[in-house]
Amino acid sequence: MAARVGRWGGALGLFAIGLVGCGGHSRKPLGDAKPSVSAQPDPKQRDAPSAPAAFVPTPSQALAYMQLLVKTLVARSLTEAEETELSSDGQSAITPMLRSWTKEDAFIEFARQMIELSLGGGGAEAEP
Repeated sequence: MAARVGRWGGALGLFAIGLVGCGGHSRKPLGDAKPSVSAQPDPKQRDAPSAPAAFVPTPSQALAYMQLLVKTLVARSLTEAEETELSSDGQSAITPMLRSWTKEDAFIEFARQMIELSLGGGGAEAEP
């Protein structure tokens, strides 16, 4: 007779296997990574194009982006205050807004559902 695995037992087992499988690898934190290119510019490459600047969304792009995310992450629309903040501050309003959303109950429910989906569970016990 097979032992029944509780609701989280199977997920915890998979998590433990993942930890053991990854345990032998050592990685340096990204902040400690050393650049592989010398600091001295190569005189032959003076005319090489420079890397493009990082994308900075306009306030209207930031607003449109967050209007999509808010429905998925916290199951609501942007508040009037959030819309105003995004319209005036643009990109600089995104990070604090996302941090505040993670404290909402709807975000916690969203995260739980995503974990259940990724683990293939839905609260039902596996059949023997």
